[in-house]
Amino acid sequence: MGPREVQTSIMTGAMKSAHALWLILLLPSAGVFAQSVRPASQPSTAQIHGTIKDPTGANFPDVVVTFQSETRTETRNTDGAGEYRAELAPGLYTMDVSAPGFRRYHRPLFKVSLRANLTFDITMQLTSTCDFVVVNRSGEPATAKEQQAATEEMCMHEELLPVQSEKGTPFPLFVQYGKVTSHGDTHEYMEAPPVMDPVFVAYNLFSLEADHVTYDTQTQVLDARGHVAVASSGRPEIRTGEWMKFKIENGRLIEQGCTCSQFPKRSGRLVYHNP
Repeated sequence: MGPREVQTSIMTGAMKSAHALWLILLLPSAGVFAQSVRPASQPSTAQIHGTIKDPTGANFPDVVVTFQSETRTETRNTDGAGEYRAELAPGLYTMDVSAPGFRRYHRPLFKVSLRANLTFDITMQLTSTCDFVVVNRSGEPATAKEQQAATEEMCMHEELLPVQSEKGTPFPLFVQYGKVTSHGDTHEYMEAPPVMDPVFVAYNLFSLEADHVTYDTQTQVLDARGHVAVASSGRPEIRTGEWMKFKIENGRLIEQGCTCSQFPKRSGRLVYHNP
């Protein structure tokens, strides 16, 4: 082998060694790069939070908030600012808020999706008293029938109605009312003295209050009239009007009519949603 051939061989070997060294140096760097772009683990829960106030609008501390599923119960208490926060696994839950002297707030079965962010802001209402003595016109104590009639007339009531669903979960309809009149499949819910609180309706992630609510169990059409206020998962703002009509269908309320206007909401029981 001549001098030129030896020099060429040495250069070729040096280039191969340098190339091998370059590859070796690149491998750790590639591993570091791969780790840097690996997506962070996604949360496996949903965030549920909100603020609870009393009827005057003041923050309400030490209120018990309970979320219930088939397998577990999560309980939280509001802090000094009236705020609560919970992390819930995806699934179906009910929600109850209770404090002595105040009417319980109940939300029937609703769906919590993965990584959802739901805000439930609630204003508690004073409990309407049913602790009264009923007497008839003669001054004698009332009969059991008269006592029952007075209770039905003066106390707030609750009703949980099944709702058919072609697919998905058949979420029930919750109604809180003063007085009800039924005609076949149609139920008319109204406020009643002396409380005169509006009718309150909750369905999945939908809330409504109004002076008068009619619901047809056969057609699943809900008609609300008089100081109507609605909060739903599809609209972050509370909508108001004098008349709104909805069709309940597979966990959703489809609006069929509305006479909407802006006016001060007379009650603060609605849930505000921010999905």
